[in-house]
Amino acid sequence: LGAGLAAAGDASAGVQLRGVDVAADRRVLLLHEQLSAGAWLTDEDPTGIVLGRRLAGTLAVTPGDEVVVLSQAADGSIANQLYRVRGVLRTVGEATDRVGLLMTAAAFRELMAFPNGAHQIIARRPPTASLADVAGIVGQIADGHVVKTWREVNPVLATYIDSTRGLLNFIFVIFYVVVAIVVLNAMLMAVFERIRELGVLKALGAGPASILALIYLESMLQVGLAIIVALALSGPLLWYLATVGLHVPSLAGVSVMGLAMTERWIALPSAATFVTPTVLLGVVVSLAVLYPAGKAALIPPLAAMRHH
Repeated sequence: LGAGLAAAGDASAGVQLRGVDVAADRRVLLLHEQLSAGAWLTDEDPTGIVLGRRLAGTLAVTPGDEVVVLSQAADGSIANQLYRVRGVLRTVGEATDRVGLLMTAAAFRELMAFPNGAHQIIARRPPTASLADVAGIVGQIADGHVVKTWREVNPVLATYIDSTRGLLNFIFVIFYVVVAIVVLNAMLMAVFERIRELGVLKALGAGPASILALIYLESMLQVGLAIIVALALSGPLLWYLATVGLHVPSLAGVSVMGLAMTERWIALPSAATFVTPTVLLGVVVSLAVLYPAGKAALIPPLAAMRHH
């Protein structure tokens, strides 16, 4: 990492220089996919650079144009070099958009007289590992160095995400409570409409467990049918959101907690997208049916047959 001044024509701007290990960076970040014009960095083109969107606008350059970079090298000498713009990023974040100038690690080391070491190493957490566990492992490897999780680097964003998730969970709780009330009301009506038939079954020898199992089987069949219909209706929509996404050009470039929104929003479905609501629906329905099923199972046969 470094700082300097970039100039093109009559325009100039302060820049944050970033030397990127091109091969390793692809395994950790997705920045190479966020280009609005041109191409990403390559070790075969040591004088090629990639600029942030607003920085490119400030310098009035496009891919193929030349940019002069001036800075102070690590040994105290004046660092200056002429580079060619390979690509321009789309909106990815406020800091990168305004002052981000990316070059290959080899080009950075030559410019800044920085032959060894690194200012920052980024590790990507595997999806199955917890953030705290990975931070502990990295801390043991990087003994004596500062190790921070993304939550510690950007606590405001972490709080924002936690608050949003809490709000969504609260909405989900309300939704499932409403589902439980609807199911409870429907099953109570279904039980009392057939209370005489259930009384006849009990008079013929059906025990409370049989009545309970009968009502639960009926409710689970309805839940299974509802899940099939829901998957059939939501599957194509989810596929569209995951492949095409929502085009929201009015929010392109809007910064939230330092992160910029893009004009295309893509869904990232996983197994939990389908498993979690299915399991929750089964649990909620099972609890909601417990009262009407228990009432039908415990009612005496004679009282059931006399019910009006």
